[in-house]
Amino acid sequence: SVLLTAPSIDTVNYALFGDSQNIQQILILPMQYQGIVVGIAVLARLDKAYTSILAKQLQPLLSTLAQLILFQRQTLLRRTAQEKHDRQQASLRALSQITALRQRDDRDLMADALYLGCSYFGVPFGIVSHIQQDEYQIEVQYSANGALNDGALYSLGNTYCSLTYTADDVVAISMMGL
Repeated sequence: SVLLTAPSIDTVNYALFGDSQNIQQILILPMQYQGIVVGIAVLARLDKAYTSILAKQLQPLLSTLAQLILFQRQTLLRRTAQEKHDRQQASLRALSQITALRQRDDRDLMADALYLGCSYFGVPFGIVSHIQQDEYQIEVQYSANGALNDGALYSLGNTYCSLTYTADDVVAISMMGL
């Protein structure tokens, strides 16, 4: 444990509480679980000094808090692993659905695949397009709000795809227009 008093306390006091408190003493205690520090408890006292016995009296509390922090971390790791597993399962289901799309013609197959891809990635648009000289034509598309149409023709320079076409590489645009 660490016991801070003036003047070093002023720096910690300001960092933790701003100028609103007149703290006389700060006790910093490690929270350990099986010998590994998993957190730190900071106790601030306004009126009088801490006694050395207080740190010993607080050990059961610190141990319990350490176990709670460890449990919280383990729960978060399990939840993250479960979310990853769920995403992988959704991906496999989407791939299975795409490979099962053996109906009608190629255009219908691409439209269904775009729908599944947009659903999986949570994006509102999916487009298969064709560029010829300065013209950009949507061959097949999926748009959640129906804003796009198959066969629509645009000037290439007025599309986001012109950036990818010019770069001749994969391009990510996270905040277009801002």
